[in-house]
Amino acid sequence: MNVIFIHKFVPNEVIEWWKTDLKTQSGTEFKNLSFRQMEMDVQTDLNGLKKILELNTRQLRIYQFDKPISDTLEIDRLPENNRKQIIK
Repeated sequence: MNVIFIHKFVPNEVIEWWKTDLKTQSGTEFKNLSFRQMEMDVQTDLNGLKKILELNTRQLRIYQFDKPISDTLEIDRLPENNRKQIIK
């Protein structure tokens, strides 16, 4: 299974401001923005996971699938009592 889903990934360990550029899916570009406390869901392959594991992050919630995750799947919105069964 080569589809890796990391839920609520935080790319840096310390809460601090850092500069980056951002390009949205629609093509809008923001240059030299300052960010902090960025949190995101990441979908990658095993090679991407290896690079992420090299970062000094606080925790990773990793799920592994055999196909890409649907755009509409939001783990936090799944009913807790059957969340594991839905994710399988």
